[in-house]
Amino acid sequence: MVHIVWIRRGGNEHSKNPKGEVGTLLNAIISNLPPYFTCFLVMEHRGTEYIGALLLDDRTFCDDVTKLLKAHRNRSIAEIGSMDLSQFAAADDR
Repeated sequence: MVHIVWIRRGGNEHSKNPKGEVGTLLNAIISNLPPYFTCFLVMEHRGTEYIGALLLDDRTFCDDVTKLLKAHRNRSIAEIGSMDLSQFAAADDR
């Protein structure tokens, strides 16, 4: 299970940081600063943008996750979270 803390990036100053699988994924950005295993997610929820970070333990896996998430931009976080990634995991076992 992945837990992401969402921090307000811009928009409604009175919005509270959302919890869980809410909002729409706008972008996934791999960190270019150490540690290089971080994927930053940008999402929109109720007119406010938030940023969160996925802290992973392998650069190749982080690259793969970032590419996968970028391919699903503008989808709901809940929809992405419920995707069957078994084929993705099987390809990683090569």
